[in-house]
Amino acid sequence: MFFARLRQIKTPQEIDLLRELSRIADRAITGAISAVVPGDTEMDIAAHLTRNVYELGAQQFKLMIVATGERSQLPNVGPSSRKLGRGDVCRVEIFSIIDGYHAGVCRTAVVQQAPPHADEIWQVLTDCKRDLLKRIKPGASCRAIYDAFIARLAMSKLPPISFVGHGIGLFLHEDPYIGHTPMIGSTRDAELEAGMVLGFEPLCYRTGHGFGMQNKDMVAVTDDGCELLSDYAETDHLLKIG
Repeated sequence: MFFARLRQIKTPQEIDLLRELSRIADRAITGAISAVVPGDTEMDIAAHLTRNVYELGAQQFKLMIVATGERSQLPNVGPSSRKLGRGDVCRVEIFSIIDGYHAGVCRTAVVQQAPPHADEIWQVLTDCKRDLLKRIKPGASCRAIYDAFIARLAMSKLPPISFVGHGIGLFLHEDPYIGHTPMIGSTRDAELEAGMVLGFEPLCYRTGHGFGMQNKDMVAVTDDGCELLSDYAETDHLLKIG
């Protein structure tokens, strides 16, 4: 419990490293998406992504997810030989690692043209991201942040998920936990504090239209709000392949 509590507040040096890792993951994904064309495979995305992560300075990576088309509805799947076709939604996620520290980013793209309803659902997730960035600040209740996110999904008739954010650093998931129940070892609703670093991910795996979408970012809680650490890709609109 004591160690877990210590891990929640990062030093300025740790935040600098997590900022670097966030941008590595963000740039690596964006570069991989821009390097492939229709007819390429999920394996081709993975090959570019792997090369990019190392070229950008990561020592290793964890949990590479490349999920396209109907596979974009699956939570944690690796790349397959599936070919990219017009109208596919593509979810790409990776955790870059340096000296044992992790930063996870996920981006969503479409091949040539968004399928029906994709742009509208992405707008909902983009609105959720903006709202989360406004709510993440010292003193904010993790449960209240989660409840607001779930309420926004419900307004658009999208299914709830069990959490929308969590601490991150030496482990993929650390306290605090922004979800409907606390993480193991937690006993109460946590309040955010300056120095915390969070992974937060407005997502919907089962949109009801044969695809899933996710926009995962890294953020540091500051004295008066928060700083988006994964700030390379422009995510107001879906990224494009081809």
